[in-house]
Amino acid sequence: MLSIASVGSSGAASSYYTKDNYYTADASQETSLWAGEGAEKAGLSGQVEIEAFKAILDGKMPDGTLIGTGGRDGNRAVGFDMTFSAPKTLSMLAYVGGDERLLAANLKAAQTAIAWAERNLAETRMKGADGKMQAVKTGNLVAALFQHDTNRNLDPQAHVHAVIANATRGPDGKWRALRNGKIWQNYATIASIYNAQLRTEVESLGYKIEPVAKHGQFEIVGISREAVMAFSTRRAEINEAVSKLDIQNDTTRDAATLKTRARKATVENRAELRAEWAERAAGLGLDLPAQVAAAREVAREGKDVWQRAVGAARSGAERAALVVEFIKERIGGGDKDLLMPDKLWSMTPTAIGAAKSDASAIRSLSEREAAFDAVQLTKTALDLGLPITVAEVEKRIAVLERMGQLVRGLHGDKGRLTTPGAISTERAILEFVSAGRGRGDRVIDRPEAAGERLQAAAIAGAMGKKGFALNPGQEAAGRLLLAGTDRIVAVQGVAGAGKSSALGAVATVAREEGRNVIGLGLQNTLVRMLETETGIPSMTVARFLGTHGRLLSDKTSPQRLEMAKAMFKGSVLVVDEASMISNDQVYKLTALAERLEVGRLAFVGDKRQLGAIDAGKPFEVLQAANTATAEMNINLRARSAALISAAAAANDYRPADAFKALKEMTTEVPNGGAALAARRWTALPADERDRTVLLASGRQVRADINSEVQAGLLAKGELGGNAADLTVLDKVTTTREEERFTQTYAKGQRVDFQRGVPSQNIPPGAANVVGIDKAAGQVTLIDSKGQMHKFYPQRLSTNRHENTVRISRPKPLRIHEGDRIRWTETDRDRGLINADRARVLKIDAAGITVETSTKMQVTLPAGDPMLQRLDLGYALNAHMAQGLTADRGIAVFDSRETKLTNEKLFLVNITRVRDSLELIVDNGERVERGVMRNAGEKTSALETTGEVTIDRGARPPGRQGPINPTPSQGPSPGPAPQPAVNEPAVEPAKDGKTSVWPARPEPVEQTRLPLPERQLDIGL
Repeated sequence: MLSIASVGSSGAASSYYTKDNYYTADASQETSLWAGEGAEKAGLSGQVEIEAFKAILDGKMPDGTLIGTGGRDGNRAVGFDMTFSAPKTLSMLAYVGGDERLLAANLKAAQTAIAWAERNLAETRMKGADGKMQAVKTGNLVAALFQHDTNRNLDPQAHVHAVIANATRGPDGKWRALRNGKIWQNYATIASIYNAQLRTEVESLGYKIEPVAKHGQFEIVGISREAVMAFSTRRAEINEAVSKLDIQNDTTRDAATLKTRARKATVENRAELRAEWAERAAGLGLDLPAQVAAAREVAREGKDVWQRAVGAARSGAERAALVVEFIKERIGGGDKDLLMPDKLWSMTPTAIGAAKSDASAIRSLSEREAAFDAVQLTKTALDLGLPITVAEVEKRIAVLERMGQLVRGLHGDKGRLTTPGAISTERAILEFVSAGRGRGDRVIDRPEAAGERLQAAAIAGAMGKKGFALNPGQEAAGRLLLAGTDRIVAVQGVAGAGKSSALGAVATVAREEGRNVIGLGLQNTLVRMLETETGIPSMTVARFLGTHGRLLSDKTSPQRLEMAKAMFKGSVLVVDEASMISNDQVYKLTALAERLEVGRLAFVGDKRQLGAIDAGKPFEVLQAANTATAEMNINLRARSAALISAAAAANDYRPADAFKALKEMTTEVPNGGAALAARRWTALPADERDRTVLLASGRQVRADINSEVQAGLLAKGELGGNAADLTVLDKVTTTREEERFTQTYAKGQRVDFQRGVPSQNIPPGAANVVGIDKAAGQVTLIDSKGQMHKFYPQRLSTNRHENTVRISRPKPLRIHEGDRIRWTETDRDRGLINADRARVLKIDAAGITVETSTKMQVTLPAGDPMLQRLDLGYALNAHMAQGLTADRGIAVFDSRETKLTNEKLFLVNITRVRDSLELIVDNGERVERGVMRNAGEKTSALETTGEVTIDRGARPPGRQGPINPTPSQGPSPGPAPQPAVNEPAVEPAKDGKTSVWPARPEPVEQTRLPLPERQLDIGL
């Protein structure tokens, strides 16, 4: 593993790192040395002398250069320490077994990782041509390496401290302070490079290894887990500390490691310490010297693990076949892989391994993103665990680029890669948009008439709601949907812009004209909300595509296609919360719209809010590529000045100003955010709770809030006396590629096979994992009938287009009468909808009776499958909350959930409420910094290649001033004059020239209208 930490001072560092340099069983050696291109340029080599080391940390270079103090307070950072820690089994075999080769391998792996970091990540700051300071790549580091042999509890632990000095030589030959941000950000990749190099070296030394964690960590086969833990008292301390934390991830584990470490003891007699280790090993029945001798015998022929795998193969084809079989045993994969080269017989075994690892990594990453960092691709490929190194992986990436199977980004995206498939999908979407220009079926011929009809429908009211006039942005959206000439259009509306009100009026007018309006949403809860708010009959995108997607096949009969065209002729399809729809889904929707000659396909949402889970951000790309778009830029939801200002800033990509607006509403609680949120909410009267939403930044925080609320309500006596102990299923999120890895599975998991795996005689249904054989690539399952199955994940096809298995982790859950629950699966026949909430009414011998959000009562008897598909439902995360409205909110952010502390999630959470929001954070500065650094953006293939330009900071042309003006009081003066829908609007460009933009009807001034007097009950 790798840990990284700042170095406090040159004096302390020179004392600490140089006092513990003995590493062989029978002698003492100096194990320090200089490393890095920067050290070489400075004339530093060989053993690290204390005085020279201290001088470098103080910024005093050998040529007399003095690197400035820097920093706001003038206190110059001296450097940082990357500690490369070998697997415990390696340390035991090196120090107790006597295999010093392993220590050389560990040092080489650390050097390889450092060399990669300096080539790719080392930077300084220099003035550019414009006189402004900018980051400049230097390609060199000054590093001092120290090998140590014990941890703080004096267990055997081979590790290398790489102390990176705050010094690097710029392109102009001058020494400057190191800009180390990229190194810190990519330390997980550096760890993977270290693990891969060490893994390869260890296997070449005659040992067998097995993977144990997600960053390519491994242990050497032949030493039991119990024996490893007997030599890992420090790990036990850390594990115990981590188990007590609310948030458990890499960040919190690093913090626990630092918090629990004691001062490192001085070894007075190394011979006695080694003797104690040997005695401890003997007591465990370990013969480590014998295992070392066996490994030396395997390695005696001088063959690496690949050469041993191919044996005495006589031809290139035979060698390639044996290599492929070896890879199958390690990471799986079928014979057919579209990303693998055809002529494997001409490649070395290592090159085949690198090709297979890159192919797998590309599939895994491209399922979630249309473009991905080359560094992330490298890391993902290495983490698969084949005996390959970073050089081999990067060499294969370069080959794929030359072949056109990977496309590198242009300009600022040079570190990003995309695939021809992603590019062609996004191009096809835009081609469908282009093909539909001028070919839409107008519901109302004249935009002005459409506006009048829309206003009349809105004022009349619908769905039992009080009527009111649409504001200009809402009317413009309605005009585009009813009177636009293009088949495919977009409506961009900020959070709380009143999209539902506009859509409701559109649906009313369209129905009056005899047109069919169909709503589509990503989730069942969004579908139900769309139907409730607008009166538009709706279904999920998945259901729509499952029903009609086959019409895209060339095998569809002409008769059936004509019937489908007649069904959809003149229809208006509305895709709600369109930012959450993926490339693949939008491609199919636009293709169907063109093939069936749909009257209008409208994507409605907010590009600033949460994106799709799968690859792409097509809603934003549609807008950037000049799709006819109406914009709704006034937040009608917020009713307090602070929330209006915060929403305006967040919508305008100014999160710092949003935090400033919310300052008086923010509470900082270092470790008790979930508990405080629960206390605040449970202290409210029941009717106030129904109007107050609990929001969590991530899954763990949500779970903590739920349990705290339940405990609080129990203490108040508000939950009934009867309770039920359930075992519910917590979904394990995987990609299709990850489903193929044995290490994805664990004992106790449940695996649902959607359609079975006929090739392995596994029927559809669920089974529990009862055994894992990593060496054989086998997962042993027992189904509900008690039948045992042998499942080989690696045999799953590499070219599947849908998930074959669904993995869940059982967890205990006690629910009480009165509890609020949330469904985690859908039972459409009984009206139980995934992510929707219900209240437990009664628990008795008949089962558990719940009341759904539609006030329908359902009794679930013991053994009912839906009793496994639920969880407590007091708190929601952002993906559940997008599209929801409440009067008040309590939102909890935890900076330790680093990936979830991002700009998009922040925007969604703070724009759900009308009147008040309490923002609870563990550390306000860190949360704000996390949001500022992480936009939470999805990627686009065409943006990466430069074919589409997306400017996050730019406002649409012609608009000046705040994107969300201060609301006026009183009724609206009525809609301002609008340009005709789809009529190009000529606007001044920034350079003073004239540019023609696609029509985006929008008034210069928009007035916020009073909301209808109603509340949304978000409790049920």
